[in-house]
Amino acid sequence: MSCNFIALRMNVRIFRIIYIALLLQWSARLSAQILDSLIHTVQLYKQGWETSPPVIFLGTNDRLVLAFDDFSPQVRNLWYSFEHCNHNWETDDLSYSEFYDGFESNPITEYAFSVGTVVNYIHYQLTFPNENCRIKTSGNYRIKVFEDNNPEKVLFTAQFYVVEPQANIEIQLLRPEIPRYLQRYQQYKIKLVPNCNDSHNLREEITTLIVQNLNPYTTQKCYLSELREGKVLIYDDPDSNLFLAGNEFRYFDTKNFKALTPRIQSTKYLNAYYEIYLTPEKWRHRARYSREIDMNGKFLIANQQGTNKDRDADYVMVHFTLPTPEPLMEGQLYLIGGFNGWQCNQQSRLTYNLDEKAYKTSMLLKQGYYNYLIAYRTDNGQVNFSYAEGDHFETENDYYVFVYYHAYTARYQRLIGYTMINSLQK
Repeated sequence: MSCNFIALRMNVRIFRIIYIALLLQWSARLSAQILDSLIHTVQLYKQGWETSPPVIFLGTNDRLVLAFDDFSPQVRNLWYSFEHCNHNWETDDLSYSEFYDGFESNPITEYAFSVGTVVNYIHYQLTFPNENCRIKTSGNYRIKVFEDNNPEKVLFTAQFYVVEPQANIEIQLLRPEIPRYLQRYQQYKIKLVPNCNDSHNLREEITTLIVQNLNPYTTQKCYLSELREGKVLIYDDPDSNLFLAGNEFRYFDTKNFKALTPRIQSTKYLNAYYEIYLTPEKWRHRARYSREIDMNGKFLIANQQGTNKDRDADYVMVHFTLPTPEPLMEGQLYLIGGFNGWQCNQQSRLTYNLDEKAYKTSMLLKQGYYNYLIAYRTDNGQVNFSYAEGDHFETENDYYVFVYYHAYTARYQRLIGYTMINSLQK
């Protein structure tokens, strides 16, 4: 074997390592990252509120519920652990004992087999904090679920927030003040007063992020316009604190897949499961705004014909079609939303069918109500929602504000402020 060939193989291997590292670095910012193809329908929400953001407050009785389905034929030995992260979802160097009390990893013991479903699965559920893990530090957190108590055998990860309310946040949403932004953007203004007695320079110690509809691709760092009296932070720059308004989410409803609910064209039983064909999608980038009632990217599991949605909601193959005269010359299209952790991956990718002159994909999804968008990803990895969806200032959106504080002498960021506002609030 020649030296040139060996060198080429080594360069390819190095390239792959760098590519995977960059991919994991980006995917760490997504709300959920599924690494095992047998894992489906990952949910993480506040106990008692299934469509809530995964946010709890430190020192309260707040609990989060992690729920997911496993298509494995038998129960697996599943464990979980936590990572403490900074505002950019990069793992910091805190030891376990610094951010929670309990064992480094704990088993998931609550599970149930599906009942009366065409597609068999095992439903797992975990409620935390609990007696085995008591969180004592605010911040961004990642929960990792792995097999056989081996952290190298990660099945999936999910993200959540623990807040210690030490900041007063006033936020206002309004039509953009600059005329060129009027039709496609929404503007925000924030007044922030943190309670940080040990601060030296709030301008450098405070990081304020705002996210539209908990879509990680929309996360932006707020531009600080003014620091008043050394303790009041003002974010009101009309040329910087802006969001593309986007469009209302697309949706479909399979809570009763034997009935033709809106957007369902037909239902069939093929290939050992039910198949649902949705009405063809439309390109919306040039369409006028149309008001739709949506859940701003969330999804809800439900079965109108059952008694326990966790175990008797079935999986159905949902077929999507986007008629397009010719394939795109570059870039790819994806269907994403909270239901798949906003992942642009092979499962969510739309592929072009020359015979039908349409982009198509199919997804196996649990019964419920789903929101989603069509995302365009460029060849260099940039994700754009305006390309297929368009932007309208009238769009109803949720905006989530997170305030982080990294004291001059501290080793980690605290999450000291959180609030949410809807664009229709006055």
